[in-house]
Amino acid sequence: MAGALITEVLQDFWGEARSCRVASVGLPLPVCGLTFGSACGELNLCPREMGLPSGMGGGPSRCASVEVDALPLPDRSIDRLVLFHVLEYADSPRDVLRECWRVLCDSGSLVVIVPNRLGLWATLSDSPYARGRPLTSTELERLVRASLFEPRRTRHFLYCPPRGVPASCAPWVERIGLQFGGRFGGLMAVECHKEMAMPVFVRDCAREARKARLFVGSPCARRDLLP
Repeated sequence: MAGALITEVLQDFWGEARSCRVASVGLPLPVCGLTFGSACGELNLCPREMGLPSGMGGGPSRCASVEVDALPLPDRSIDRLVLFHVLEYADSPRDVLRECWRVLCDSGSLVVIVPNRLGLWATLSDSPYARGRPLTSTELERLVRASLFEPRRTRHFLYCPPRGVPASCAPWVERIGLQFGGRFGGLMAVECHKEMAMPVFVRDCAREARKARLFVGSPCARRDLLP
């Protein structure tokens, strides 16, 4: 169900993303059931610690395993970027967002999806969204602003509890949650755009070196990753 809701949120934010270079960092979009067939390029980058999901790494592929704070992409090369299952695990979330700022084009859009610390899913030990460091919407918006992004829209979703609700009733529960649940959804998404003030970054030689290393499921050159 989460995959369908993420698809709905991204399509609400981006529409069909026509003629856009789309990339995800974290859980690949096809795993969520989402592809942008009309986009001129789609790239899925998985954190090295996560590895490549089953079936994503065979043959020449647009799915690669990378260091999330040292993306092997040129500056301003992506039009639409989504982060999912990344910030709550990152040692330095600002370094990850700094890389997103670098690779996103000036008119691009970033969508950050993280577990909501106020939601039911983050309180259950066996929930996949209770791991790492879930955030509140206020904390997430403060974090993206500190990384030179301006939040435009915030959506809370996944109100259906992780257990105890029949699958046939889940859409009704979600609909009720959207009307009355406020900020208590299990996941939240923030769409943001770049602030164009020039950031002052300290050169990190170790990070620059890691950009030269690309961990992939099968051999492919960097030119295969972008159209």
